[in-house]
Parts: sequence; structure tokens; C-alpha cells
Amino acid sequence: MAMAGQDFMEKVKAIFTPKRRKYIYRVATGALVLAGAYGLLGPDEVTAWTAFLGIALVTGMADANTEPGEG
Repeated sequence: MAMAGQDFMEKVKAIFTPKRRKYIYRVATGALVLAGAYGLLGPDEVTAWTAFLGIALVTGMADANTEPGEG
């Protein structure tokens, strides 16, 4: 079972290169700002989504770029 997880993480690393991650972070942040500016999301929602994306992206990328059991 551990091998399947490692294969998946290798695929994730291959897809989400540092250049692509930078792009995703910028686009996600910009989209949240625009959604707030146009009233699609309220201030509390923008804050919640920003926190969620930060946690999901940062933690997910940390998991993808470290070996199990490190840290």
C-alpha cells in the first residue's frame, strides 16, 4: 500500500513543479481578491478561503516534497 502512495506523490511532484505552484498561488490569490472586490464573496468568506488555500497548498506541497517519516 505504501508503494501506491509513493507513486501518487511522484505524480503530484511531476505535475506541480515549482513554476506551476507559483502560478497557482498567484492566480488563487488574485481570484479571491477579485471575488471580494466584486462582492461575490464577503470579507469573512475571503478570509476563510484564503486560509483554506494556504493550508491546502502549503501543507499539500510540503507532503509532496518530503519523504514519509521526515520531520
